[in-house]
Amino acid sequence: TLTMFTITPIVISSFISMMMFLIVTMIAWRRRNGASGYYFAIMAACQTFWTAMVTLGYAAIPISLKVFFATLDAWGYMSANPFMLLFALSFTGYEHIAQKKWVKAVAAFSAISNILLVTTNSWHGSYWKNFTPQADNVVLFEHGPAFVYTVITGYAFTLSVLVISSVGAFRGSNIMKRQARWVVAALLTLIFLNVAYHTDAARMPGVDWSAATSSLFGLILLWALYGDKLLDISPIARNKLINNLSDGMIALDLK
Repeated sequence: TLTMFTITPIVISSFISMMMFLIVTMIAWRRRNGASGYYFAIMAACQTFWTAMVTLGYAAIPISLKVFFATLDAWGYMSANPFMLLFALSFTGYEHIAQKKWVKAVAAFSAISNILLVTTNSWHGSYWKNFTPQADNVVLFEHGPAFVYTVITGYAFTLSVLVISSVGAFRGSNIMKRQARWVVAALLTLIFLNVAYHTDAARMPGVDWSAATSSLFGLILLWALYGDKLLDISPIARNKLINNLSDGMIALDLK
């Protein structure tokens, strides 16, 4: 009987990232508070699914099985993008924008179109055009023209979230500023790892370090959840409200 899976260092690294995101998801779901809490928890769940499929993809030996898991992992991170954007808008005080139907429609269309391109690749071959085996059970997925579209839309989501979070890092209360800076730090870490993958900075073709080492992203999110209570404090610092208050205000938790 042919072995279907094997364990390599990249598999172990990806598994650690998956467990980190699983912990983030569990904490986020228990501490969800308002729209931003729900969006964050769903985003974290999508990231957990992404890294789980990446782990199985690196462990799988048959190329057909690797392609299957690569398709599923694309579903994970492409589904996470809209929720990441909605979370950033809600968290920084722009929930009224996040609730607009056209914003949700644009975010959903981008994610669904990307997922369809990946899922139907066997019909058109424009997302992945070839699969080349590398050392250590790694396969290089050679990208087609459709891949450019998914990269552009993916980075459009990420950069939008980065800009929105950066705005939040300079407005509102000191707590909100600090929390927004943790989100910015996590995003910059993920962007750096993803760019390293696309440029093959590590000289390891076929190895997506943005997935395999995204435990760094997860660690920053864990610190934000525990250290700064990211989801325990609602983003109540609305400019129009605060600027017109003549009295002091203290926000307390249930204790």
